[in-house]
Amino acid sequence: MASRYRLDYYRQKNDREQFASAAINHYARYPSEDPDELDEMASIFAEEVSDAAQLQTALDWIKKAISIQETFYYQYTLAKVWAKIGKKKAAKKAALRSLELAKAEGEDTILVEEFLEILKQK
Repeated sequence: MASRYRLDYYRQKNDREQFASAAINHYARYPSEDPDELDEMASIFAEEVSDAAQLQTALDWIKKAISIQETFYYQYTLAKVWAKIGKKKAAKKAALRSLELAKAEGEDTILVEEFLEILKQK
């Protein structure tokens, strides 16, 4: 519980460096099998973390989430993490898979389409 509290505390304080470190330590000690939880952490890292080693951990989390359950949103998160790492080709592949799944699931595709447009501009 204390480990999870640290995550919440640093997140609320907007201390990205401490949050990232606390998250990595937390999930190393208490691995999650919840794909939503793994996706959430990877998505936060894609938005707020710049360190390559920490982003690699986020990549591992989202890949694990996808191995448990593949959804368009998990693939979208994978695309965002790949893009943040600088792997445009892998990001595009994941985004296209996300788009395919979103259409199959009857989900709104605008978020993924906008992301693909951003990738084209880079």
